[in-house]
Amino acid sequence: MKMPWLQWVVGGVTLWLSCSTIWYQKESAQKDLIELASKDLWDGSTFFYDKSRRYKTKMFAMSRPSGELDPKVCLGSQLSVDRMEEVFTMIQAWDGPTSISLFGPGLDFHLAVTFLDYLRKCHHSVLDGKSFHLVFPVDQPMQRIPDLTENLSSCDLSPKNVSDKLLSLRSPAMWKWRQNYSYPFNFMRNAAKQGCHSEFILMLDIDMVPKRNLYTEMTKFLQDPFPRTCLHCAFVLPLFEISSKVKIQDYPDTKEQLQSYFNKGHLRPFYFKVFPTAQRGTRYLKWLSVTNSSSIAYKLDSYEFMYEPVFVVRSQYPDYPEMFYGYDMDRNSQMYEMVMAKFKFYVLNQAYAIHPGFKLAGTFPQFRLEQRHLNNLRFRDYARILSARYGRDPCRMTQALPIVTSPSKVNCLIDI
Repeated sequence: MKMPWLQWVVGGVTLWLSCSTIWYQKESAQKDLIELASKDLWDGSTFFYDKSRRYKTKMFAMSRPSGELDPKVCLGSQLSVDRMEEVFTMIQAWDGPTSISLFGPGLDFHLAVTFLDYLRKCHHSVLDGKSFHLVFPVDQPMQRIPDLTENLSSCDLSPKNVSDKLLSLRSPAMWKWRQNYSYPFNFMRNAAKQGCHSEFILMLDIDMVPKRNLYTEMTKFLQDPFPRTCLHCAFVLPLFEISSKVKIQDYPDTKEQLQSYFNKGHLRPFYFKVFPTAQRGTRYLKWLSVTNSSSIAYKLDSYEFMYEPVFVVRSQYPDYPEMFYGYDMDRNSQMYEMVMAKFKFYVLNQAYAIHPGFKLAGTFPQFRLEQRHLNNLRFRDYARILSARYGRDPCRMTQALPIVTSPSKVNCLIDI
């Protein structure tokens, strides 16, 4: 006698087992990818030199696939081990593909590897689509710390606790060397950019927190006809700094909430007190006055030299010039080339990023003043290179720079 109900049961069990097997294989494959990368981190032959042969890099030192075959936008960032705790804040806020380059000279390399291992073991749920790339200077090759033990990356500890414990292992000599070293901001940004396999890229510093759900919103926006067809368009995110009294979980999720924080004095434009020219071009008061629900608030019609916005842009945009090391002339020099290449800039209406804590004006240490001076001299050569590359010099940099003491003193406001 036939028992159709039994066939249904057997078929259902078979389907459940098949789905469970596929899920397990997928999860195992993702974990294996992470494990595989971690096994050869100490094999110097898996690192490659940059074109200047000053640094060695291992791309995708730790990586986990997101399951998306063709993501529209990727978040890029870079950091040294001093900022490790901020990685977790960023990847919690941004739930899309992320490419992060991590600077680990000498013994710092072991600290970086240990922190990545902690993330892998204890926070794997937020690592989907996240890739980490390790960099060290050739003259400070990776070294092991003999007394570094497993319990420093215990899952009972928060990311901040782990970061603090690891940094406590730094020797005074390493602290002194690192403080005076000219950190290669633009090289690290380019490494992160290279690790983004998407049509568009948003490059933020590690201490900038993107608005929650921004990845979903940007993915939807970038499928609209205008961003799909405008090949030389950059979409600017207003960048704010917020009082340290406001906890990260209380950061505004909407423009309306942000407006309330602004009105109460808890939030203001980034670098408002330190160097307003860096962000003034975004026109924050105008942005706050736009109350409709459109994706784009307005187009920027002018550019002031030293303006350095953050933006979403096609991944073929100009690289960050690696001739600049240390502080100053890093992001704004790249922006200057964007203007020379005739990119158009549109300010997004609902998108933004936030820097924790107010930036305060003050005196700079001597090593930073020296780095600024050297980068000012390098910019003279850079301006000549761009003038020859694009056949134009709208700010008349080649004439002005030999006269002024610093590029920041060049008065340049042009239509774009």
